[in-house]
Amino acid sequence: PEGLSDASPNYNRVRNLSHGALLVSVGGTQWEHGGAMKSFFAEQSGTVYFLVNDRDTSNNQGGFVAEVTIDPITSFMAGGR
Repeated sequence: PEGLSDASPNYNRVRNLSHGALLVSVGGTQWEHGGAMKSFFAEQSGTVYFLVNDRDTSNNQGGFVAEVTIDPITSFMAGGR
């Protein structure tokens, strides 16, 4: 899920992120590098989208398993995280 930093960006869907990386977007915002064990605070609510940063996936093999855990905002306000 980290992708290949030394690959040509010509086949990337998001040019400035690693080729083949697992990308994530919350609520249709800009794509971010998901990678392995990514943790972040979403600035807005919405659907969580995933994308492989590759315009030609026909020559790929394997896959990703993504586990999403959502903590309610109150847990952050109480000093959690």
